[in-house]
Amino acid sequence: MLAKKNSITTPMKNNLTVEDHPYDSGIFGLKNIVRNGNGKPLDKTNGVIVSTIRMGFGHYRIAMAGVSAAKAMGFTPYWLDLLGIPGISTDVINWCNTNYSKYSRISQRYPWFDNYVGISPRANQLSQGWMRSSIT
Repeated sequence: MLAKKNSITTPMKNNLTVEDHPYDSGIFGLKNIVRNGNGKPLDKTNGVIVSTIRMGFGHYRIAMAGVSAAKAMGFTPYWLDLLGIPGISTDVINWCNTNYSKYSRISQRYPWFDNYVGISPRANQLSQGWMRSSIT
């Protein structure tokens, strides 16, 4: 649907390869997935892809914990920055992130926001009722 809407007629071909991560290759053996095809091939048998969309430091920390766990288990961690690959997916992620940030700031600034747009007291009651019924 998005391809048709944006007049993309042929599928995009990405020559994905890996190169050393500039900061964490020594500690975690972390490799960046790059689109230019100038790196080494991905190890499909022992590699683990950890992805992030640069939404904030908390998301980055969670991703790095995944990298650390993968390395500890003997896997080669690959870092995929979804915003680093241009195309429709980057546009969608940027649109979502922009709106998430905008409405997050509005909800913090205006207390009425959660009553009308965010979690209403009625929705909270319904979810608590559902939780109680699913536990018993």
